[in-house]
Amino acid sequence: YLPEGGLNLEGRATVNGIHVTLCLNGQTLTGKTANRTFFILNGGELTICDCSEHETGKVVAQGENKENGGNIMIGSKSTLNLQGGTIMGGSVKDGMLGDVINIVGNTAGNGVLNMTGGRIVGGDADVATGGDVYIAGTLNISGGQIEGMVVPAGGALSKINISAGAKIAGKETNLYLPAGKLINVDGILEESALIGVTLASGSGTFTQDTDAQNAGAFTADDHENY
Repeated sequence: YLPEGGLNLEGRATVNGIHVTLCLNGQTLTGKTANRTFFILNGGELTICDCSEHETGKVVAQGENKENGGNIMIGSKSTLNLQGGTIMGGSVKDGMLGDVINIVGNTAGNGVLNMTGGRIVGGDADVATGGDVYIAGTLNISGGQIEGMVVPAGGALSKINISAGAKIAGKETNLYLPAGKLINVDGILEESALIGVTLASGSGTFTQDTDAQNAGAFTADDHENY
């Protein structure tokens, strides 16, 4: 549990090969230096939840990080489970990727973000810095909301699996898909689901899901031209 009044981090917290559950308890964990708040690596698993009544807890990064993942870095074979609270803030210098979260993916194994609740809130990220959430690994989102630009890497390793009441919405550009990148839709989405989509190619196919009931969950970010 975070204590009353929250907690300031002078450096980053490392989740190295262990399982950790952090209840935000309605408080704020603040990274005070230009560094990540968390680095999850070597098969580590971090679960962030918020047991407070109104789920006002936050994980906030400040300053520009000189490495990938301005707030949280999810390494190969490692996992972040977001169940409640808000992850926000952070930025990376030019050449780095993922202003808020970077999910690693490589032949050794994907990093994974499982999002069933809570929020991820981005800033003014762009495609060149991998958006607010850069996915070289795997994103499984079934609840909560990503209010920021989500950018998957090209190629076969990066995966986006959408189900239930997933939301990627609230920005001018939300889910930015490179040419040829497909997302997976699992089952019938809930009425609350909403995914804003921008295709790098301008038009084309972005999912192999053929269930007409899910069509209303997807909307073009560029409303005027599509």
